[in-house]
Amino acid sequence: MGKLACCYFPTTTVLVDDQESFLSKIKLNLQQITPLHSFNDPLSALEFINKHSKNQLKLDRIVANTFDFEGSLARPDQHALTIDIPAILHHLYNPQRFLQVSDILVDYNMPTLNGIELCEKIKDSFIRKLMITGEMDINIAITAFNKGTISKFIPKQTEKFTQTLIDCIKTEKEKYFVTHSATIMKMLANADYNCLENTHFINLFKQVCQEHHIVEYYMIDDSGSFIMLDKNAKPTWFIVRSAQALEDHLVFAEDSKAPKGILDVLQNREKLVFLFSEREQNLPAIQWLPYLHPANPIPNISDFYYSVITDEPVYDSQLNKITSFEQFLQESPKPSD
Repeated sequence: MGKLACCYFPTTTVLVDDQESFLSKIKLNLQQITPLHSFNDPLSALEFINKHSKNQLKLDRIVANTFDFEGSLARPDQHALTIDIPAILHHLYNPQRFLQVSDILVDYNMPTLNGIELCEKIKDSFIRKLMITGEMDINIAITAFNKGTISKFIPKQTEKFTQTLIDCIKTEKEKYFVTHSATIMKMLANADYNCLENTHFINLFKQVCQEHHIVEYYMIDDSGSFIMLDKNAKPTWFIVRSAQALEDHLVFAEDSKAPKGILDVLQNREKLVFLFSEREQNLPAIQWLPYLHPANPIPNISDFYYSVITDEPVYDSQLNKITSFEQFLQESPKPSD
């Protein structure tokens, strides 16, 4: 993927195929990487998707017009869009988030409704539509793809079909979140205090995700910092600061008469400050010592720094009542028709 989303978490894939044996094989290969809901009847699948595709993603509400704010004294021509960044994190505390349907994997050749007809009748335009085709249906699939009816098609004759299928589903899920995040990320990318659209930043972000086995992440500030979680909800904090932000923290610390030890590491850009909760953000600089972390220059990007924080009780203890992806998989019934 060439772009990042402001959040991502495992979502449900709907499988539709009238052949029981093929459906069972697909479920066996996919059930450890994604929640599944499967159907051998396309009409039942369509009814389920259109009934249960209520969007758990409330990203449209995160971008708000200041005109909506009670007590605003600005004239209509002075109102601007603003982003409620903390609202992004609210998704993490929703135990139903994994039930969000993001993509459908459907066979083309089915009775009652073929795969293309089914995709045409799905109301939620954000849902990614992957279609499995036979050799004789390739040209039909190409036409449907060019029209935008389907997002991707995978011929059954594809070499390493299962791995190709897994890779495609992962990619389409990412695209689902990127599309939902487009307005938010576009607004943030216009600022000079983050580097969210920089290729080197995106590569670093993906590297951290891979090293820490991340399955979900949520933006926590407009600098491009994220909280990331593995399948057991163990957090990794990916903190990003611009050189200007480091300078601002230094000035604040100087004005607050912080100890020389704190001032020195800020002055030399050896450490950055990360204050997560509202209580922490109101702490005087003299109490910042537990909240200082190594400031690593982001490779190939001038004046931006990052820190990867793990096993840090001062932050981790603030996360409670989170349903992990592993817990969800263990407690959910096995996928069935």
